[in-house]
Amino acid sequence: MAKVLDVGSISAFDTRGTNIGVRWKKWKKQFEYYIVASGITQAAQKRAILLHVAGPGLQDIFETLSGTGDTYDEAIVKLDEYLMPKKNVSHDRRMSVSYTHLTLPT
Repeated sequence: MAKVLDVGSISAFDTRGTNIGVRWKKWKKQFEYYIVASGITQAAQKRAILLHVAGPGLQDIFETLSGTGDTYDEAIVKLDEYLMPKKNVSHDRRMSVSYTHLTLPT
């Protein structure tokens, strides 16, 4: 018999607006808490529930991504790559060097 899941406590992920990376990180954490609390362990089921609960906006984005695989973890990796802000390593490195030059002698 199929298990009935109450996903009403998780709203769909809003793909519009600013700070999408921060909002994605918070939404994903909330979803992961739900998955653990629900006792869902099968990767394919977690992936299907993720896409269902995330809503049509994220489903549309997900359908455009390539190499999303068949498991929850593969889907999360691709969504993270798309939604999380990219780090500019050379800029971070330059800023780090600049800060070391600005230290005052004691």
